[in-house]
Amino acid sequence: MVKHHHCRYHKQYELRSISKLAYQHISTLILSLPKPSTLKKQSHTFTLTEEYIELIKLLKLLGVADTGSDAKQMVDDGEVKLNAAVEYRKRAKLRKGDVVSVGQIDITIV
Repeated sequence: MVKHHHCRYHKQYELRSISKLAYQHISTLILSLPKPSTLKKQSHTFTLTEEYIELIKLLKLLGVADTGSDAKQMVDDGEVKLNAAVEYRKRAKLRKGDVVSVGQIDITIV
């Protein structure tokens, strides 16, 4: 019975040690992230060769999203703004003068 209790105590001690290490590791990662105020705003222009371009195509083409499904998810999550308003239409037609914003990135359509 004592041996069983000792094993349980040992396992609890190991879990606490692992939790403490994990907490320290996560804290270090969080502290190493750039502060939002230190991130620079990026401004880009995109020149249309046709009448319009669809929102998700622009995000994918400029590398803001890695894939079309990533672009769709960004729009669904409300991360994309069109002319300063959150845009939920994945296939919104962007025309000259429109400004798309994603995080610290602004894209002006010319």
